[in-house]
Amino acid sequence: MLLSGFTRLQELLRGIESRYGICTALTISEELSDGIIGHAAKLQLLRIVQEACANTAKHADASRLWVSMERLGSIVEAVVRDDGKGFNVVNEVAIAEAGGLGLSTMRERAERLGGDFTLRSAPGKGTEIRVCIPVKPDGDGS
Repeated sequence: MLLSGFTRLQELLRGIESRYGICTALTISEELSDGIIGHAAKLQLLRIVQEACANTAKHADASRLWVSMERLGSIVEAVVRDDGKGFNVVNEVAIAEAGGLGLSTMRERAERLGGDFTLRSAPGKGTEIRVCIPVKPDGDGS
């Protein structure tokens, strides 16, 4: 398991619960181990998750926030999902260009890691951010 990241995420979510009253859940797959992704990649992935969680806390008017990280074959997938007010994703480009919500930064971080960033949201339907990054060649278990 990505232990240092797991502890940081637990602390972040506890803070969101106490400060914003949002019920949080964290799921980390047992297949994740230190070394599966490089240290720099782990830090960048955690920063993306932190930013997504901060967005939920500040903007979503959510009552629940779910964070999961798991290994799916040759990738590590992180998902941050909430039941908040959501927004029109068509406006994402305008929001990102205006520097809002850190969406462009999250996308750029994922792409620098050779990964993908997906945003799903709709008014009244919450928001989901999914980031998939490749495991290190020597961390793929083969």
